[in-house]
Amino acid sequence: QHRLGKLTAARDTYRRFLEEKPDSKARPKVEQKIAEIDAVLKKPNAEQEAEEKPPPLAPPVVYKRTGLQLYADLGFGALTGSFFDDTAGGNLAYFSASAAVGFGVQHRPLPYLAYGMRVTWANLPVTDQWDANIGTAWFFNIAGQAEFYPFGLLLSWSRLDPYIGLGVGYGQITAALTGSGYDYDLGLMGATLQVSTGLNIFLNQWISLGLALRYNHGFWTSACVRSGCGSSYVDQVRSPPSLFFIGLEGGFHLL
Repeated sequence: QHRLGKLTAARDTYRRFLEEKPDSKARPKVEQKIAEIDAVLKKPNAEQEAEEKPPPLAPPVVYKRTGLQLYADLGFGALTGSFFDDTAGGNLAYFSASAAVGFGVQHRPLPYLAYGMRVTWANLPVTDQWDANIGTAWFFNIAGQAEFYPFGLLLSWSRLDPYIGLGVGYGQITAALTGSGYDYDLGLMGATLQVSTGLNIFLNQWISLGLALRYNHGFWTSACVRSGCGSSYVDQVRSPPSLFFIGLEGGFHLL
C-alpha cells in the first residue's frame, strides 16, 4: 500500500500492526514509516498526488514509414505466353521460369502512400514444343508506380507493411533463338502495365524483408527480327508474353 501511494490505508495498516504486535522488533521501523506518511499527508493534496498510478506504457516502436526508401528484389520470373517464328507455319516457342532481379526507389510522403520507380530484369530460357532449348530471352522493364499501404493508415506502429501497387512503364524482351526451324533474334518493345502486391515485415526501425508478387503486362507496339523492325512484326507474335514475378523483397527505409 505504501509503495503504491495509498498512504492513508498504509498508515492504518501500520497502526493495526503495532496494536496487534506491540512488542515486535520491527516497531521502530514501523513507527518511522508512520512518521514519514504523516509528514507527507500534512502537505496540501499530498494523498491525491500519491494515489496509485498505472505504470507508464512503453512507447511503441516507430518504424520508418515516410521519407525516401530503397528496395531490392530477388526471385523467380516467368514470361507468360508464347510466339511463332517469322516464317510461315513456324513452331511455337515457350518461356521458362528463371531468376529475376530488380530494385526500386520511392518517396513515401504519407505512411499509407508512396510513389517511385522500379526496374526489373529477368533472364529466361526458351524452349520449343519438343522441350528443346533453343535460346535465351531477356526481359527488362522500368515503370513508375504508386503504392498504397493500408496498415500505414490503420496501424502505424505495426511491423507488418502490406501494399498494393499500380504502375505504367516501358518494357522490352529480346531473345536469341537457334535450333530446328529457328535462327534469328527477336525483340519486342512497348508500354507495360504493372500490378503488384506484397507483404514486408520490419526487422528493425529501418529495414524490412518480405514477399513480392508482380505482374507486368506488355502492350507491344513494335517488334524486331533479323530482317528489320516494325509494327507489322507484332502480328506474328501469338499470345504476347508478359512477366510474372514472385520473390523476396528487401527494403531500406532511409531517414
